[in-house]
Amino acid sequence: MGPSPGPGTDTWAAVVLAGGAGQRLGGVDKPGLVVGGRTLLDRSVAAAAEAGAARIVVVGRRRDTGLPISWTREDPPGSGPLAALAAGLAALAAEPDAGPDAGPDVVVVLAADLPRVSSTLVGRLLAGLGDETDAVAVVDPQGWVQPLVAAYRTEPLRAALEAVGDPRDRPVRSLLARLRVATIADADGAADIDTPDDLARWQARPGEDVPGARRRGRDMDSWVTALCERLGVPVDDVDVGAILEVARDAAHGVERPAAPVTAFVAGYAAATKGGGAAAVAAALDAAGELARDWTDGPDAATPTLQ
Repeated sequence: MGPSPGPGTDTWAAVVLAGGAGQRLGGVDKPGLVVGGRTLLDRSVAAAAEAGAARIVVVGRRRDTGLPISWTREDPPGSGPLAALAAGLAALAAEPDAGPDAGPDVVVVLAADLPRVSSTLVGRLLAGLGDETDAVAVVDPQGWVQPLVAAYRTEPLRAALEAVGDPRDRPVRSLLARLRVATIADADGAADIDTPDDLARWQARPGEDVPGARRRGRDMDSWVTALCERLGVPVDDVDVGAILEVARDAAHGVERPAAPVTAFVAGYAAATKGGGAAAVAAALDAAGELARDWTDGPDAATPTLQ
């Protein structure tokens, strides 16, 4: 039995937002990233399921997951998290013979890029909904409120969406001024993954034991180890953080496909210089510097690998 919402509610459901292009990560599929042995999407879905959600709707393209969920998409796909939230609410109300106001009394909204979301955190959000509160959201140590890690009373949320108007390409934060919002502090719960640095930092942290995850080898460490063994490269010579930083800079300064091409060319350049950790580091440094300067135009400083 999961935690109960605050006063005046009977049922609750969850909407997990699993869209977005992961542009700051070089266009990778963020919900499919693995941290601590499970994907970010599975983390958010499991947090809602284990907390006792009556129904879970995932907004995004279909992916493999082991839990019973419903799927929907924002219209058009890629039109932003507010449009995705609106689509998720519509899907929750779309039960057989249901009227336009059908659906749960409370909706927990979770992004699919949260490395430390948990059923305990969901329970705290639900328990925080009081008589004078329309929403409870997580706040980070800097005071930044996370509207995509929050519990909402459904009717005020619908009214706020209607007041915003067309939700396409509008920020989710535009809802907050129209709701009575309480907050709970949770530094890990507020954390998301937006950049290669974020990903490297969370993948380097010890994660909870997920049965079978390490055996399947779906985490970054297992992949890098297996890749190095297959290619005959010393695993200690592979600086994953540096590679991800170069990929990020290339994706930002040029365009997303530049990220994997840049990593490949840097590796090739290091090989032509005799290989080894020092040659790789020099190649990554030169490539990163060029990528960071590229926003000033291709005629800007062009470092060369010595």
